[in-house]
Amino acid sequence: MNIVATMLPDFEEIVSNFIKIGKLNILDQLAKRLEEIDNELCSKRPKSLKIIKIKERTALTEIGLLTFRRRYYYDTFKEKYLYLLDYHLKIPKRAKIMTNIKLKIIEAASEMSYSKAAKYGAPDGFPLSKSTAFRYLKNSLLNIEENYFIKDNDAQIHVQIDEKFLNINGFKNKKKYFTATIFKGIKPIGTKGKMKLENRTILSASGQKELFEKINNSLIRKYKVSKDDKIFVSGDLARYIQYSPEKIWVCESIYVPDKYHIKSALLKEAGLIVSDKDLANKKYIKFLIEALKDTETVEGKKLLTLLKTKSKVLKEYQNPNYNGCSQEGMNSHYYASRFAKNPMSIGIKNLEKLSMIIEAIQNGSKIEIGFKHKYYFKPMDIIGHMWHFDENRMVLDTREMKLETKKMFEDIKYGW
Repeated sequence: MNIVATMLPDFEEIVSNFIKIGKLNILDQLAKRLEEIDNELCSKRPKSLKIIKIKERTALTEIGLLTFRRRYYYDTFKEKYLYLLDYHLKIPKRAKIMTNIKLKIIEAASEMSYSKAAKYGAPDGFPLSKSTAFRYLKNSLLNIEENYFIKDNDAQIHVQIDEKFLNINGFKNKKKYFTATIFKGIKPIGTKGKMKLENRTILSASGQKELFEKINNSLIRKYKVSKDDKIFVSGDLARYIQYSPEKIWVCESIYVPDKYHIKSALLKEAGLIVSDKDLANKKYIKFLIEALKDTETVEGKKLLTLLKTKSKVLKEYQNPNYNGCSQEGMNSHYYASRFAKNPMSIGIKNLEKLSMIIEAIQNGSKIEIGFKHKYYFKPMDIIGHMWHFDENRMVLDTREMKLETKKMFEDIKYGW
């Protein structure tokens, strides 16, 4: 759907039209400059390059479609065809869309569906398909340069763990995708009691082992923990979260269940509203165990087991160093905009790539995205020296030679 403003002021219409004309002029001038470069290369080309024809090339740029003409050559020495301009400017073979557009589409795909990302990343008037966005992400090569800076404070480190069930290609049923949020300190925002996590890092993985490897790595490299440091691990009552301290080996960790899950489960299962002080009372815990002894629900049984085996951890709710489980990774807005609002099936590799991009953006890390390209071969020296470039030849280092000796070898090498 194209949205058109009604009664557009004359000034805004003039500006809009001027921008459109400006873009067309830029593309026209750029095409002329490329053709000038092609002419220059043609005048200096080796004799082994024979002109076959002049052919157009079109590339979609951020401001529109760029079309220019350049010569197509046959290298009689190598018996291969090439565009000298494409080789000289390192224009990839068959690449019809500029890399900046691909990057914009991939970044958008971390927040919206492939279809919307393709439309968002393409310039006006040149819509791209969702399969195009999917293909760019699939063929991309990601490298993340981690940001290890944290603001110094005396707060205790907290790790929050959660999972989300997603439709992943190749799996019959929904598959767990694991996430974690690490933070060190909180600060209030506004006057409504909201808190912001300080020194926050978000992580995710398709498997528990990979997630805990990332957590341990981040705790060491970013948060500089030692074996004697104590941290809090929070989450729901899932068994793997309860026993997560056994998988965090870089420091000592204490599992503290998310207060919301405890109190909401008690309200639902036994109709009880309890305080932090109640949960620290041994006699009250015995009362709760008795109240839940006949529970039949999965959540109720998990809570009953925790009260019987790990009730002492509930005392941490009164610990001034415990900041609580303010939000859980996947259920927070960091991932939800892509994986909760767009629950369509997704491939595991693309899922991991999108998560890497989301995490890099949120963690303040540098993202490097590359694409595999094929380029035209190097012809004979394009500045006119008539010697054959042999990649396997032995090269003599003449830098330390005397002037006369160096000149002799250069005569042999270049044929001057």
